[in-house]
Amino acid sequence: MNTYTHYDGLTGRDTVTLTMDQAESCSHPGPCDDDVAALLDDVEIKPTPSELRAMLGEYGAWDDDQLSDDDDNRARMLWIAACDIAENPGDYMDDAPA
Repeated sequence: MNTYTHYDGLTGRDTVTLTMDQAESCSHPGPCDDDVAALLDDVEIKPTPSELRAMLGEYGAWDDDQLSDDDDNRARMLWIAACDIAENPGDYMDDAPA
């Protein structure tokens, strides 16, 4: 099964590794909050809380008060990664096993 590792465009830091099924489960029309919440326990969000705040702050979509919630930031990063991977899988595909 192929995996896809999302990375932060500014820092190049890996954020999370997902399968396509996982990415697509959190990237679809309509609200994705419940799907993201369900997947959060099954994946490792790699950046530290302070790194996540900095990465997400670059998007300009959340203010400092909103970015103070580490759990919400983990969910935001997972949702962004899932959407990026689902929309552009070739940019994030890990090397196929030998």
